[in-house]
Amino acid sequence: MSIVKEFNELNITLKSFLLSLVCIIPFWYFSIFLLKPDFINNNDIQIPIILSFCLSLCYLSINFLNSFLIIGISSFREIANMSGRFILSTALSIIPLVFLFFFSQFYKIKLILFFEISFGVSLVLLVFATLIALIKKE
Repeated sequence: MSIVKEFNELNITLKSFLLSLVCIIPFWYFSIFLLKPDFINNNDIQIPIILSFCLSLCYLSINFLNSFLIIGISSFREIANMSGRFILSTALSIIPLVFLFFFSQFYKIKLILFFEISFGVSLVLLVFATLIALIKKE
């Protein structure tokens, strides 16, 4: 019970970040498991979990920047608080992963291509959101 008590005492930003991270990690693990089952079978359980954690951390960070820029250039002022930004960044992280995962099952794409497309879409969105924010600022 002390873990729950300590979690409740955390700052709302840190709680939102940890919950977002915990929501995204299973999607990456599941995609690794289905697109490259040999990686799961040939390694200890810690290796895929650590890889999923690292991918989730990077992906969530990129999508947090995306949500920050989207809120800044749009009229979404009601979710301008930090927990709202984490909810938006979690949605920006999970929804494309789910669509890309279903796409990968139909077209039998490799895991590396799955990584490239998922991070590529987020980075392209980041570039466009940054350009729009710069144009709107002027």
